[in-house]
Amino acid sequence: MPIQHPTTNAFRRVTTEQLKPILDVFAQVTWPVPEAEIPALIEKLGWTLTANRVHIDADTHLPLDYPIGDFAKPHGELTYLMFYLTDTVYDKDDTDALAAVQTAYQTLTNDIQSLWGTPTGSRKPQPDDVAQTWWELPTGARLSVRNRVSSVAAEFMGPELAVVERYYESHPREDYPELYEYDGDDSED
Repeated sequence: MPIQHPTTNAFRRVTTEQLKPILDVFAQVTWPVPEAEIPALIEKLGWTLTANRVHIDADTHLPLDYPIGDFAKPHGELTYLMFYLTDTVYDKDDTDALAAVQTAYQTLTNDIQSLWGTPTGSRKPQPDDVAQTWWELPTGARLSVRNRVSSVAAEFMGPELAVVERYYESHPREDYPELYEYDGDDSED
């Protein structure tokens, strides 16, 4: 169960020193990454495998209230890894804590920029979306840092998923609403 921090003074974020080794490992990943190689990747990161089910989970050992990395492996190979870069704000009315998340997002994107250079792109939040900044890797993969309002998360996407992201970015929501419509499952129970 995640720990809820009562004050913004207790709000934590990953430091550049903690993030750099993670970025270094992912900059060297050769895609595709078969499911059988994910435990070795976790070991390179210095993380600990905690679950291997539909997703593979690993304890990042980062000093955050939710230190779990989530590895998606549909069709037997890694498509993305998501992990938190900050604590999570559980009280949506705590404006000071939410402001701390926004500050952390800016600081973290600046930290990554100091390591990886100018971001490839960014997007300001929309009513039903999040702000994000991303960097393209020479391998075709992508690192995306997302301000999820109550927390900041990093997502490494393999080349195939990164292509999908680029496609959606090149087709604005207002110009192609059919790409964003989903009516759900029409099957009967």
